[in-house]
Amino acid sequence: MFVIAWDCGLDSVDDRAVQLVMTAVKHQVKEVLTAVLSRRNAYKLREGRFQFALGCTPANPYLRNSRILSNLQCHSHPTTVSSTGEHLPEMVPTLDWAESKADLLDVHATAAETVSFTGVLISSVLSVSSQD
Repeated sequence: MFVIAWDCGLDSVDDRAVQLVMTAVKHQVKEVLTAVLSRRNAYKLREGRFQFALGCTPANPYLRNSRILSNLQCHSHPTTVSSTGEHLPEMVPTLDWAESKADLLDVHATAAETVSFTGVLISSVLSVSSQD
């Protein structure tokens, strides 16, 4: 980075500026790869914004009970404050409840195989950048 800055005519480049540029580039590459992979496969949303579980099997919208299935990872719940001012975490579901929920998810899962990710080509990156 210092050599590039000196080639461009910048004399006093700080180490913090180099770290800032490297962090920005890293963040941008993550955003581009997430955009490419999310257009290829299904994913889940946490709180309506954060994409996770890329390549998961999507819920079948034609099954009646699949719409009521909720994932504990999709929503975060605030802690409650006790009368003494302590923060109490939300109740963790019991093992029986979690097993029944997992069985219900298995029943409603589609028969699709897990998706194997193929390489990201420059054409897919260019198509994402042209759509945004």
